[in-house]
Amino acid sequence: CSARAVEQPSHVRITLCQVLGYGILAFSVIVKLPQVANVLKSRSADGLSAVSFELESWGLLVHTAYGYLKGLPFSTYGEASILFAQNILLLACVYKYGRFPSSRWLAALVVVASASTAVLTG
Repeated sequence: CSARAVEQPSHVRITLCQVLGYGILAFSVIVKLPQVANVLKSRSADGLSAVSFELESWGLLVHTAYGYLKGLPFSTYGEASILFAQNILLLACVYKYGRFPSSRWLAALVVVASASTAVLTG
């Protein structure tokens, strides 16, 4: 069995990856804002599924938690945390304008707060 040296990535490749990571992070800030603006302007969440936003929020929270707990650079998981915040805003609009019972949004709030606390405290 011959031992081969592991090729180290070049500085250009590392820089390109970092630029792409921060570019994705920058553009993630505006991904859901048009939808938020439309919902707020129309004061209606017709056609938006609360379950869809709840599941997407959970996935984004898990993605963010994994990156944070593994100590990865923020540029590798930051878009998930930004999209999570935007999703929570949209979910709040869906709950408000969809006239969901307060028990539903309270349960979602408790789950998100509990999971976030568990992640941040380790």
